[in-house]
Amino acid sequence: MATARGANTRLLAKEELAYGANPGGADWRQFPFIPPLDLGGAQQLLESPVIGISAGRDPADPFHDAVTVDGRLIVPLDLSDIGFWLDKLFGDPATTGTTHYTHIFKSGSATALPSFSAEVGYPDVPSYVLMTGAKAGSLEVAAAPTGRPQATIGIIAQDAARSTASVDSSPTLAATYEQFNNFQATVKRAGTAIGYVTAMSVSFTNNLEAVRDIGSGTTIKEAIEQDAQLSGSMTLRLSDDTLLDDSEGTAPIALSLGWEIGATKSILFEMPRIFLPRRKAVAQGRAGVDVTFDWRGAYDQTEACALKVTLKNQTVSY
Repeated sequence: MATARGANTRLLAKEELAYGANPGGADWRQFPFIPPLDLGGAQQLLESPVIGISAGRDPADPFHDAVTVDGRLIVPLDLSDIGFWLDKLFGDPATTGTTHYTHIFKSGSATALPSFSAEVGYPDVPSYVLMTGAKAGSLEVAAAPTGRPQATIGIIAQDAARSTASVDSSPTLAATYEQFNNFQATVKRAGTAIGYVTAMSVSFTNNLEAVRDIGSGTTIKEAIEQDAQLSGSMTLRLSDDTLLDDSEGTAPIALSLGWEIGATKSILFEMPRIFLPRRKAVAQGRAGVDVTFDWRGAYDQTEACALKVTLKNQTVSY
């Protein structure tokens, strides 16, 4: 009997034509991921309060709770595949260009976001788990002076089914895999680079509501987008008073976090209207003095969104 190996684990996904309907067919895409891969279905057992089943103090049968199909997917911040996940988080982008393309994603879509099916496969066994009615609920990205950039995506799905065969034995891989590196990152305030930033994070959520009703069995009826929220954190070594001055006022500022390989290969997260809380500098010792701002983003009338993501690459469409 073969045992599953993490190195051979596969993640496939494909957009659905209708919510919860397995798109089937070929042309599933295989995506890179960073362990742990935490996607699948789970059903909790609830302790029974029933008395009178046994002659003594032994417990009665537990109750089975509803099935939850969710998890957190960690993916590398790469040049091509990240666009699929951005599309599921924000909806279809506005795309321009020939040969070199610019894809602009914006938060807060008034229409329902696209759903997808995803399969986690362990071909050594073989064992495959297909999740249908999946939606991307949240996104977290972060930058640091060292290490690798990655995106964490929260996912809620309607159902999960196990099989011994994959939905696609020959999935499509990205033509090329090219990843961003943290040394290529830049943080800007109103278009001007900020020096001495030691950590930066962006957190966005669609606040998906998993709707359940009587008659749908153990699965959810649908996942509905609620009010979007945008927040983040930024830590910097104190070198001037610019951001401290910003935090002492009430006016919003524009902030951005981006990675650039070249003029036609980049990703940029723009927050055109963020608010900084008033913070004090902290001297921890003899070394540099740090300031951390836990900021909040809001809708900007000019950009018509709270978060704008611009991806430049050689992918025709998403």
